Amino acid sequence: MTPREGSLLQAEMNAIIQCARNGISPVGATLYSSFSPCIHCTLSIVQAGIARVVTRSIAKGDVHWNASIEKSIAMFAEVGIEYYVLGDSE
Repeated sequence: MTPREGSLLQAEMNAIIQCARNGISPVGATLYSSFSPCIHCTLSIVQAGIARVVTRSIAKGDVHWNASIEKSIAMFAEVGIEYYVLGDSE
């Protein structure tokens, strides 16, 4: 990993930080993400007060990534954050 790669944030974290920098409250907001958030981003989403997460797909990765996504989905359900996967027929 290069120093630059180590300093980049995932999109969800960046969106929350940009809200703070620009004086915009994320409380009650909808967060749109290309892929299902990892557990680290999910913790920030919960703490920021975001009300719903919309994603286009649940990316399948290695065992650790899949476990992180499963934890995220469970946490969203536990705390009452609406979670939608576009194109999901369930």
